[in-house]
Amino acid sequence: MSTLPLRRHRAALIGVALAAVLATVACEPLPTDATQEPTVVGNCTASGTRTCTQLTVGGTARKFYTHRSPQLSPVTGRPVVLFFHGDGGTGAANLASLYARTDLDGAIVVQMDGLSNTWSFYMDGTHVDDVAFTKAVVDGIKAGTLLTGLHIDPHRIYAIGNSRGGFMVNTLTVDSRSAGLFAAVAPVAGNFYCETGDAVCTARVNGNGMAISSALVSVNGDADPVVSPPAVVPTPPTATITGWPWPHASMSYAHGCATNFAHVVELTPSMSGKPTYLYRPAGACSHELLMVLVKGGGHGVSGWETPVWNWLRSHSN
Repeated sequence: MSTLPLRRHRAALIGVALAAVLATVACEPLPTDATQEPTVVGNCTASGTRTCTQLTVGGTARKFYTHRSPQLSPVTGRPVVLFFHGDGGTGAANLASLYARTDLDGAIVVQMDGLSNTWSFYMDGTHVDDVAFTKAVVDGIKAGTLLTGLHIDPHRIYAIGNSRGGFMVNTLTVDSRSAGLFAAVAPVAGNFYCETGDAVCTARVNGNGMAISSALVSVNGDADPVVSPPAVVPTPPTATITGWPWPHASMSYAHGCATNFAHVVELTPSMSGKPTYLYRPAGACSHELLMVLVKGGGHGVSGWETPVWNWLRSHSN
């Protein structure tokens, strides 16, 4: 693993209204909805409310697990959120605290399953190509060849990742193959780096290629001992964050926006029972980049599901 040197630059940004974080989207149920579940192929089993789908990508068998809301589909179709587990995790996990939020909107949660319980961030197509795997899943969902018979809203597809899964989500927003897949993304307790020897990733970052298509909100404990957070809550908490928070400042700079992040609001309720603060690039900007820091929070940030889902579901592309 290698972390690229941070390129430090200047620029200016627009604010994102807090209403976007707390916005709600009305869902009007359709009178009917198809009931066909994903096809189980080979050794692919699931339990509880989850079903399992297996496919082949680049000659390798891959799988994902699906939880579908029991609610009828919204008129525009079901929103879809891909979830990427942390290192050592699995796509088969019971994400009941997330389902409790997404079910209200008739959403589908697609839980991606990493080979050997981990994720590969290579952008050059070598090694395990988890970007290609993700693109195959999203493309198949949009085309109706995966999750067949369901009414999907192709404009409301999102990604959430926890820990190493948060790194994976950031990779997907930057990689040119997957940059346009999601309307909005939310890495939780994640960060970003280029794999050792990945010249494609290195060239993109060093060539100011960190502009992204998706709106992004990250959530990090600022005392995380496992994954370096982008920044530490300043004193006072309402002060502007300087020092080129990574990777947010590079993303902001690539959009011609400020690389300092200004305080927006203290979130209520808080996350992990600790003071929680929302920041955005200072000034005016054409892209939505938000950073949530939990003061004194560690690696296992809790209570993110409701505010993150409320923010994600308000976006479309």
